[in-house]
Order: sequence, then structure tokens, then C-alpha cells
Amino acid sequence: MTNKEMAIGNIPINSVAKVDKIFSLEQKLIVRTFGKLRQDVFNKAVKEIFKLIR
Repeated sequence: MTNKEMAIGNIPINSVAKVDKIFSLEQKLIVRTFGKLRQDVFNKAVKEIFKLIR
């Protein structure tokens, strides 16, 4: 992921979404939102997750 792929916010360095490392997080534990991916980038990540599940 790069800043170009962010709809809102910035990331300090280019990153990789580890779709094989899924975890759950309780909503009340979230302290801060750092940004939001563009919808097309998010959809691509979701597709990769579904590939792992199948």
C-alpha cells in the first residue's frame, strides 16, 4: 500500500497487507483511525482473502 492508494490519511512508509494474517479486534479497543484505503484497493484485498478461504 502506498499513499496513492489511501482515500483518507497517510502512511509513513509503503506497506503490504498481510491478508493471510486475519484477526478480530473489539471495536472499543480501537483508539485512533490512521486512514482509509480507496475502495478499489480494499476490494482487491478482500478478493485475496476469499482466495485463501476457498
